[in-house]
Amino acid sequence: MTPEKHYLCPTPPEILKRIYGRIMNLRIHKLLAALALALSTATGLSAAGTGLTVRVEHHAVLKMPMLRKDSLEKAAEEERNTYTFAQGFNVNYRLDEAGSLSNDEDGEEVRNVEIACENATSMGVIFNELRLSAGDTLYVVGEKGLIGPITRTSGYPEENVMLPFLDGKRLSIRLKVHEGGSLRSVRIGTVGCGFRALPNGNSAASDNCSHESAIYEITKKVKQSVCALIYYDGSFHYATGALINNTGENGIPYVLTANHAIGTAAVASTTVAFFNYESPLGRKDIRGPMEFFIAGATLIATNTNLDMTLLRLSSCPRRDFRPYLAGWNRSESPSPPFYGIHHPNGTGKRVATEHDGITAHTITVDGYTYAPYAHWKVSRWDEGTTEAGSSGSPLLDEDLRIIGALTSGASTCESPINDFYYRLSTSWDYSSAPAAQLKYWLDPTGSGTTLSDGLDPYAEDSIYRLSPLNTTEAEAATSLQTPTGATRIAQHFETKEDAILYGIHLISANAALPSRLFIFKGGLDESHLVHEEDISTPKIAQWKTSGTISEDTKTYGITNGETYIRLRDSIAVGKDFYIAYATAGGYRPYAALTESGGAYAETDGNWIPLQESDASHNALWMDVTLSRATTATAVKESSEDELISVYPNPASDWLNIETREDTKCSVNLYTLDGERIKTETYETGEGTKHRLALHGIGTGCYIAEVRTQKSCKQLKIVVIR
Repeated sequence: MTPEKHYLCPTPPEILKRIYGRIMNLRIHKLLAALALALSTATGLSAAGTGLTVRVEHHAVLKMPMLRKDSLEKAAEEERNTYTFAQGFNVNYRLDEAGSLSNDEDGEEVRNVEIACENATSMGVIFNELRLSAGDTLYVVGEKGLIGPITRTSGYPEENVMLPFLDGKRLSIRLKVHEGGSLRSVRIGTVGCGFRALPNGNSAASDNCSHESAIYEITKKVKQSVCALIYYDGSFHYATGALINNTGENGIPYVLTANHAIGTAAVASTTVAFFNYESPLGRKDIRGPMEFFIAGATLIATNTNLDMTLLRLSSCPRRDFRPYLAGWNRSESPSPPFYGIHHPNGTGKRVATEHDGITAHTITVDGYTYAPYAHWKVSRWDEGTTEAGSSGSPLLDEDLRIIGALTSGASTCESPINDFYYRLSTSWDYSSAPAAQLKYWLDPTGSGTTLSDGLDPYAEDSIYRLSPLNTTEAEAATSLQTPTGATRIAQHFETKEDAILYGIHLISANAALPSRLFIFKGGLDESHLVHEEDISTPKIAQWKTSGTISEDTKTYGITNGETYIRLRDSIAVGKDFYIAYATAGGYRPYAALTESGGAYAETDGNWIPLQESDASHNALWMDVTLSRATTATAVKESSEDELISVYPNPASDWLNIETREDTKCSVNLYTLDGERIKTETYETGEGTKHRLALHGIGTGCYIAEVRTQKSCKQLKIVVIR
C-alpha cells in the first residue's frame, strides 16, 4: 500500500500563499463564468456514438443533446435478450478542477456541476476516476433522489464507477473538498440519459405471471444471491446475476451472469449490482430498495461459445445485505422441479417454476450458433416466464443449486415456452484456459466434486428482516394521513431474543422521508430513549422552474417505494422496542389495520394508540433489520481450547487477537488475491491479547494470518464501514 502523506503545519508565509491562491482561483473562476455567459460557446465534448456535442454553459452546467426517444425506444423494444434503457454521452469532466466554486458554512471549498438532459426520464453518471482525499465528501442528487455521502472509505473502486440512475432530467454533483487533501481526482467520464422510465415496483414488467420472490417461501434463502445488474457498453442495460459459492468457501463475491450482456473487462468495470431489489411483501406497486448496491466488478472468466461470464464484485456485500452465495450442480442430469429467479425488465425479483424435465440443446441466436449441446432447454414453464433483463439469471435444480444461467428465450406469460440456459456442466472445463472456464475459480481446492452447497458468509452472526405486517395486511395498506397535532408517530416491535438493530426500512407513500428518527427500548417515553438520528441531506444547488439555480435542501424519499436507512451505529434494543419518526418532515408511510397493531401518535407530549386518532390504521409499515444480540457483539471465531482466537468478525476499526502463549506473535492481513496490505508484530512479554488497527482498510473481505511459535491460523474476515 502507498503510505499516506503527512503535512507539517504551514508557516505564516505559506498561509498567505494559500489565501492568495484561493482568492485568485475565485477571481479566475468568476472571469471564466462571465466569459461563458457572454459567449455561450460549446466545448465540443463528444456524445458516445452520435457525433453530437455536449454544451458547457455558465454556472458549470453540462447540457446533453436531446434524445431521439422514438428511435431509441423502437430499437430497444426489438431487443429480446437485454433491456436497454439509457443512452451514454462522453464528457470527460474534471470536477475537482472545474465546476462552480463556492465555500460552505465551514469555509471549505465546494465544487458543483449541474447536468441536464431536457427530455430524459432518468440520469446517471460513470466516474472514470473517483479518487477522494480524506475528509472529501461527494453527493449525486437528482430531481427525485440522492446518492451519498460518498467518502474515501465508502468502499468504491477508484476507476470506472457507475452509480445508480435517479429519476428526472437533471443531476447535481457536489464535491466538498477537505482542506489539506491531496492527489484527489474526480473525473466524470460518461453521462447516461434514460429514455425509458426507471422501474417502479413491478409495474414496468409485463411478467405478471411469475411468483413474487418476496413471498415465495421455497426460494427464501437462495433468492438473496440474485442481483439486478446495470452495465454500460455505449448504452445502459439491465441484466441479472447471482452470487455463487466456491469449494474454498472463502466468501469471494463471484457473480455468475451472461457473456452476451457483460463480456469484456471494460463493461464489467461499469457494472452495478443491486441486491434485495424486490417489492416488499409482494406488493406489486411498491418499488424495492435501491440502497443495497455494489459499484464495480472485475471480469474473471468469460466464454463467447457458451455465453458464460463470471465476475467478482469490487467488495463483499455488507452483513445487512443478508447475502447468500448459491450452491451449484454441474451434473449431466439434474432433477426437477427447476426454478428461474430473475429481474424482468430490470424490475423487482421474480420466480418462474418448471416441474418437468429439461434437455440439452444446441442453439442459434441472431445468427450465432453456440457450442454443441451447451444449453439447457426449458420447453415450457409451469408458472411464470422470463423477459428482457432476465439474461444471466440462474436456473436452479430441486435442491436450489445453480445448474445454468439464461442466454436467450421466447417465453411470455401468454406463451411460456423455449427458454435456454447455458449449462454449468459444459462451462465447467469446456476450455482449458482459466479465463474461459469455471472450474479454476469455483473449485480452487481441486475437490473434483459435482455438487456444492450454498454459503451464508455471516451464518454465525446473521441478520434478518422483521415486519409488523403480513402479506395480506401489506396488500391492504394505504397512505397514512398524519393525525392533527401529532409531532411523532411510533411503531412497536417485539422479538423472542434480545436483538441488535442495524437499519430501518421505510415504505413511503409520498416523496419525502422523516427528518429525524427515535429509538426507544422497553417503553415509549423519554426515559427509554436510547438513540435519535437525523436523516439529513445537504444543501446544494437545485434547479428551479425559472431556470435559475438556488441553494435548497433536497428530500430523497421515493413515492410508492422503499428506502433503507442504515443507522450510524448498531443499537442494542432488547426484546421490546419502538421506532418513531418526527412528523415535521411531511413523511407519509403506508399503514394498515392489523391484529397486533402497535402504532402510536404523540400529541402534546402524550402517546396514544394511533387508531384513537386515526380510525383506519393501527400499524405502520416500517420494517427493521436485526440480529441476535448474543452474536452481534465481539464473537470469537474459535473455541476456547484453540490456541488462537480472532474477533469480532465482521470488524470495523479494530481486530482482537488472543493467543494462549505469551510469545512473539505476527499478524498479516491479505486481500483475497494474496496481496499483503498490513503487517504487525507483537514481541515476547507483550501479553496474550493484542489489537490490530483497521483504520484506512476499506470495506471488503480479507484473509488474516496469525502466527505464534507453536501455531498458525488463517481465516477470512470482513471489514465493514
